Parts: sequence; C-alpha cells; structure tokens
Amino acid sequence: MTHRACLRNATCLALAVLLGACFEDVDDDSAGSTETSSTSSTSSSTSSSTTSASSGSTSTSTTGTTTDGSGTTTGGQTGTTDGTAGSSGSTTGGASTGGSSTGGSSTGGSSTGGTTDGNLCGNGTVDPGEECDDGNDDPTDTCFPNCVEAPLLVWYPFDGDNVNYGIEPGHDAQSPGAPSFTTGKVGMAAKCPSNGDTILVPGLRDLLLANPSFTIAMWVREDPALAGVSLFDIHADNVNATGFQTYHGNDPSVFNTCAWGTSGFLECQSAPATEATWHQIVWRYAGTGQGAGEGAVLDVFVDGKLLATIANPAKDPIVTDTSEADGVLCGFWGNATEANFEIDEVKVWGAVWGPALQCEIVLGGTWENNDCTLP
Repeated sequence: MTHRACLRNATCLALAVLLGACFEDVDDDSAGSTETSSTSSTSSSTSSSTTSASSGSTSTSTTGTTTDGSGTTTGGQTGTTDGTAGSSGSTTGGASTGGSSTGGSSTGGSSTGGTTDGNLCGNGTVDPGEECDDGNDDPTDTCFPNCVEAPLLVWYPFDGDNVNYGIEPGHDAQSPGAPSFTTGKVGMAAKCPSNGDTILVPGLRDLLLANPSFTIAMWVREDPALAGVSLFDIHADNVNATGFQTYHGNDPSVFNTCAWGTSGFLECQSAPATEATWHQIVWRYAGTGQGAGEGAVLDVFVDGKLLATIANPAKDPIVTDTSEADGVLCGFWGNATEANFEIDEVKVWGAVWGPALQCEIVLGGTWENNDCTLP
C-alpha cells in the first residue's frame, strides 16, 4: 500500500527510483576476488594453488598436512613423502632424500611433487617446469609419472649388456670374465661368469656415501642353489671395515645377511631362499650421514615381505670410506669357486620409501589391503 501511494506523485517516483538503485545486484567480472584458507593438523608441509581468469581470481591454500604410515601425504596434496623412514628428508616426486623440501608448485589446485602442468606431463617432451618426461606412467624407471626425476642412481636391466641406465653417468657393470645372458624376470638377465669371476658395481661406495639413505634391489634366480656363494657384498675383507653382505653359507636354502658398523660387527639375520624361482631382494637403509648416530637398521625384504632387520642400537653408519669401493655380485664365501645366480633389474636408489610406495616404485607391484602384489 505504501509503495502504490508513493508512485502517484513525481516526488515519490524519483525516490523509488533511487531506492531501487540501492538494492540493484552488482555484477562486476573484473573486480571479484575471493580468498580462502584452511589450516589443519601438525606438519611443516605446505601446498598452495592459484587460478585466475577475466572473471576474477581465486587463491586457495592448505597448511599443515599430515602423513600416514604408508608414505602418502594427506590433507589436500597428492605429493608423497616417506612416513616410515625415521629420517627427516626432502620430498622429490615422492621420495625422501634427506635434504630440504622440494615439493614444488602446484597446478590446478593440487600438489604433484613437481612444477609441471598436468596437461603437458606425459607427452614425451620435457616442457618448462618438468625435470623429465619419458611419455609413460611407469613409477619404476628414472622419471616419475609426475615428470619429476627419480633418484635411480644405478640401473642394470642386463638386456644383453652391462650398461648403467640410471641417472648417474658411468658406473657400467664390470667383470673380468664377461657374464652370459639368459631369459630374465624382465627381458634378459645376467648369469654369473662360469670361470668364477665376479660382477662389479664400480664406485658404489662413493654413491652411497653421497646418498646415505638408499634402497638396493634386484631379481635373483638360481638352479641349483650352491653353498658358499655371495649374492651381494660391499664389506671389505678386513676386520675394521664397514659394510654388509648377503650370501649362502653351508646351507644354500638360506640367505644370510650380515652387517658391520663403525663400532664393529653388528649381527647376521637369515631369510629362506627357494631355488628355480625368481625372487626380488631389497635392502633398505634410512641413514642420514656417516657421523656418530647417523646410521640406521638394515631391512631385508624378499618378494615384498620384510624378512630380516639388522639391529643397530647405536645407529652406527654401515657404509663409510672403509667399505668395499665396488659392490660385488656373484662373489664367494668359504671355499666355493663358482656362483650360480641369474640376476636381473639391479637398481640402486638414493632414497627410501614407506611400504606402499616401495611396493610401487621398487617392486613395480600393486599395494592393496596393506599388502604388495608382485608383478
């Protein structure tokens, strides 16, 4: 009733026009700006994303993500880090490497552990912001699926040659007596030289000194299994040397792993070995340096299962400048003169991961229901 009365005269009509303008919706595409932020949990990891367009800009930040035990960062990020390594380290495409955080910027609102545009990563071309791009989503090679370079230092596929396809130049496998090649777990595999010679991973000690948190893996088969032979050894043959080795003693159905720290012998642990079957053996060591208290336990996995842990209560470093300079494959223990191993996909990473990422990156398996299914 009040509005109808007012509109009967010109003065009220003008007033109504002015009042209507006060309540008119504002739609200015160039001026709109909204910023939201949220903070959760207790962590030093931060991810942020920003998108802008002619209609305005939106900035969203998430601070304080949490890390679960499987090695996956939660709370708004898709970047990953090791939640179980027991060492403070950086995140580079999912790997804990013992330095500063390099998680990188994010695109489209979620962190991918690098600085890549998700629309370009995977096209086979290294675009701005990418460390690598091999055109595939294989997490086990030198380029992670998010186009961040994997810390895969040494990689011997042994597909008819001894070439190192890892990211560290050189370090091709060496042997005085050239190994032969046979059908492997993946493609071909190296067979220990029949004349009793070994296969060397040259300069392995120095690589591990530069990368004190490391993972070593290989596929192994033997038929028949022989007593007194060493699968892998980086322990120099003197009483004061540090290092570790895995070998058959008098019982070829058992792999023994022994380690020596800066204070001397630590211990030996055993794991079962089955002949005529391919097994993947992984050594995992989350050290932080070569100083006192910077060592770690040595975990030994067989086919994705943790079967042995070398205790190290004083946290003595187990790889130092007294370790064997070269890693040794196809070695001997006792009076044996010939090893019978077939060895495939030897890999050395300068990083460690929790169970889920170790399953995917190291084994190339699938992690489901807290278990790793091998390829």
